[in-house]
Amino acid sequence: ARFADQAREQALAQQHEKSVGNQAVAQARKHQDAHELAREDGPCVVAVKAGELGVRILVFSGLSDRLIPDRFFVLLRERLFPRLIRETRRHCGVVSRAKPSARELEFLMGLHGGIFYMGLRRSVYEQEVHGAEAAEHDDTYITDRVQGYLVSAKAVLYAASAKAPAVKPTVKLLKGR
Repeated sequence: ARFADQAREQALAQQHEKSVGNQAVAQARKHQDAHELAREDGPCVVAVKAGELGVRILVFSGLSDRLIPDRFFVLLRERLFPRLIRETRRHCGVVSRAKPSARELEFLMGLHGGIFYMGLRRSVYEQEVHGAEAAEHDDTYITDRVQGYLVSAKAVLYAASAKAPAVKPTVKLLKGR
């Protein structure tokens, strides 16, 4: 009888996981900017343009099954953050091909969190701190955050090893990626 109970509990847990995970996908499919990318004998992959719904889906999944945030953060850790840290080092005049340190990763996560919080504040909390027109200046706000990150990285992380002259960082935002 114990094995039957365990099997029943496991089946219920898997059913719950699928229904919770599919809620985020169903919400994504309803959005006008949603595009189904792939369906491989597993969860459906739905791409949604970055924006209000993308933030809401990420947070919703994080609170339920963590499927989307887990994949998102693997992508950040393995593909994006090492490249950004390499470019940060280069900007700061540091010559190193070492794996990013925990300190560098956490410092970069602060930049990521600051930018993400702008979307979270609007999309989840529905709060416009500076007024509705603030969204029109997102490029400026993001540029300010990136410039602050680069200046701080040079002063905080790489002060002893920096050989680059003090220059104002140039930040270009890529639209549509």
